[in-house]
Amino acid sequence: MSKRGEILSAVFDCCPSESFDRKVGGQTPNSRIRGTIPRPRVALTALRRRFPDQDLIAAGVAKSDAFGELQIVSALCQTGGAVLPLRKGPTEPPFDFLTERGSLAGVGHSVLSVLNDGRRAALVEETGTMLVARRSKDVAGLDLIDLPATHGFGLSGISLSVCQEINVKFGEGLPRFVASDPEQGLDDSDTEEDLYWASPGPNESSSCRPMLVLIDRLRTRLGNEPSIWLRNTARWFADVRRQTGLPLAGVWVWQPDDGFHERLKFAFKMRDRGQIREVVLQSLMSLVDIETFVDLSSDQSDERPNFLAARKDLIHQLGVTAAGLAAESGPFEDSLQNYDSAVQLELAEPLINWAKDNTNPTISVVGTQLAEVVTFLHRITPRLHASQLHRFKEFSGGDSASLDSGLFNDYLRLLDRFSRLSSEIIRWMTA
Repeated sequence: MSKRGEILSAVFDCCPSESFDRKVGGQTPNSRIRGTIPRPRVALTALRRRFPDQDLIAAGVAKSDAFGELQIVSALCQTGGAVLPLRKGPTEPPFDFLTERGSLAGVGHSVLSVLNDGRRAALVEETGTMLVARRSKDVAGLDLIDLPATHGFGLSGISLSVCQEINVKFGEGLPRFVASDPEQGLDDSDTEEDLYWASPGPNESSSCRPMLVLIDRLRTRLGNEPSIWLRNTARWFADVRRQTGLPLAGVWVWQPDDGFHERLKFAFKMRDRGQIREVVLQSLMSLVDIETFVDLSSDQSDERPNFLAARKDLIHQLGVTAAGLAAESGPFEDSLQNYDSAVQLELAEPLINWAKDNTNPTISVVGTQLAEVVTFLHRITPRLHASQLHRFKEFSGGDSASLDSGLFNDYLRLLDRFSRLSSEIIRWMTA
């Protein structure tokens, strides 16, 4: 076992077992999905007993802050996130993690590194698709029903070189899942467009490149607008195609038909993973080209910042819930997820990119810390409101105790980073 594999295995042991979707049936397999580290300081102490600091940094699981103190990278301890190991084989140690911020290694993008995972590569070969979602809950849910999925963090600003690699790895491959239904065939009324969905012949399978499918919230409600992440990501790919001429023929947007949600709801009631998987697979026949999707959604808040619109909608949902007009937490949860995406895409990521591009190492470190402070502040505020409104009720799939625990962890981490950032800014300004 390599040193990095040994370290990643030890880190995975620090992650608690989670059940991301109990309605699927059973607990989440420990070897496939776990929650993020709840006590980073305790985990770091345990890891330092086994490994030198330089090895932890080289493995990408820890970094030095502005004061030279070691800390677990935030992607591994973000409240409500998930950690999915990537392995060459089922018995081999992880070579990377999928986290809320994509690939831990930071080499390429998670939509590319995930293809080196043995299990997911086999699922890609079987289905002819790679599904890309923004939320950990959706990535974990798709993984639970044996569909190849990865995180879409940072896709809305990837470099041209990454786009070129995506263009090579993904293409207009024929989806294999059509062949799973022997009763399904083509009749005389089928058009040339329908022929696109025919299963590949025996000599075509190895030459067909899989499709990269952008998945919005898997269990979103009818009538909801596309998420900010989906709009920005599709717009970025469309702009790359228009401005550079790169075909990107393998990038599609998932747009399920009106009956999908009822079929999915019924499949969840049956608690049959195979049925849930089949419903999702069949829905993947409803795909839209990225430019078509952008044109259809071009009238949705293009001229104003999405963050302001998401914040306004979240405040409205808080008011509705406080007035007792909402019978379930679904609309509020959707607004909260939309708000979180806006914070990350429009506030945190630009700060991180600015910090990385700055040649002054002190400014680079301070900028990264500032991005984390901004993220924590904006994530805590609406949840504090919600905690007061639903203190003794279920909220977003968990009870008030788990919500308060998550808030407390965020609060402690915020105080720690804010104190360090303030001290560093003062030191930098007075130097």
